[in-house]
Amino acid sequence: FPLLKELDLFRTGVTGDIRNIREHDFPALESLRLPSTVTVIGGLSYQFQSVAEVPSFMHTIHQLLQRAPDLFEEYWLSAAFNRRLSEDSPDWYDRIRGPLPPFRVYIVQAGSRLGWRWSWCTANSV
Repeated sequence: FPLLKELDLFRTGVTGDIRNIREHDFPALESLRLPSTVTVIGGLSYQFQSVAEVPSFMHTIHQLLQRAPDLFEEYWLSAAFNRRLSEDSPDWYDRIRGPLPPFRVYIVQAGSRLGWRWSWCTANSV
């Protein structure tokens, strides 16, 4: 779809993996809204099954944003990529004492630079 400018998957039953979007896919894409389902790796409700999944996912997001900095609506930079580790993950652990586990992933923006970080979860956000 070389001329596709907007792709809104929010209320669809699409399945797949956002990491499968390659550099030359959708070259004219200006707006992308991810689905709200758990069936898409990268969808709004998706939970990482392991810590090892996160770097490749965030690398894909970074590449998409380098290609089209306004690809996601501004509030989506924080909301759309506020992902967490699944409680079913073998990497999950419960806190006995000390700080809360860092099981959420966030996009971090400093000026024109983008990155990502793990952050702790509150009791209501896990």
